[in-house]
Amino acid sequence: MVEIIEALIEVGSKPVFEWPLRCSGWGLKEMKPILEALPYKCRVDGCQFGMKTIDTNEVILKSWRLQCSTVEQTQRVNKICPGGHAHAPIEGSARVSATSYYPL
Repeated sequence: MVEIIEALIEVGSKPVFEWPLRCSGWGLKEMKPILEALPYKCRVDGCQFGMKTIDTNEVILKSWRLQCSTVEQTQRVNKICPGGHAHAPIEGSARVSATSYYPL
């Protein structure tokens, strides 16, 4: 993955790597080269893109972390929940599997 990211940057592309915000994989030592190659981070909350539960149509917070190659990407993509509304829990097999689809 690191080789692919570095090759993309070398040819002028601006790659972004994302995973769920609370994914334990962010802390793996193998992630260090990716974090160094993509030094800027931002967050995207599902509720900002209309993400809702599959069964009751309630708003879901589900958050993703994005590691970006430019600061401009973070300024365009950063969409954090401003509050002012409730978020439905995503526990339960149907809801968890439904949130595996990305809002972007």
